[in-house]
Amino acid sequence: MRSLQSNQITTIADNAFNGLPNLQTLSLQSNQISTIADNAFNGLPNLQTLSLQSNQITTIADNAFNGLPNLQTLSLQSNQITTIADNTLNGLPNLQRLSLQSNQITTIADNAFNGLPNLQALSLQSNQITTIADNAFNGLPNLQAL
Repeated sequence: MRSLQSNQITTIADNAFNGLPNLQTLSLQSNQISTIADNAFNGLPNLQTLSLQSNQITTIADNAFNGLPNLQTLSLQSNQITTIADNTLNGLPNLQRLSLQSNQITTIADNAFNGLPNLQALSLQSNQITTIADNAFNGLPNLQAL
């Protein structure tokens, strides 16, 4: 487990964690992260748990989570995310739990969660959701809890 929680990290650059192929858990909670770049977590093929909760994330680049084929749990709760775009969560075929509660999400785009065939639990409570686009939850055949 690698813990970088409770620091002053503001940005996750592309390929920031390249070279850690055996890392299984990464905690970046309670920092000041506002932006996650494309391919920020590339090079972590065995990562199973990623915690980004309690930051100031407003922007997640398309394909930010590319290179995480074995990620099972992603925690993005307690940030300032306003929109889940259609390519935000690409590259997470084995994701089972996704926490987006306590953000400022107002819009869930068309196919926002497409490409998450193994997602079982999705937490969206305590947001400001006003718009859910057609097919927003398309591609979630194993979802059990919303």
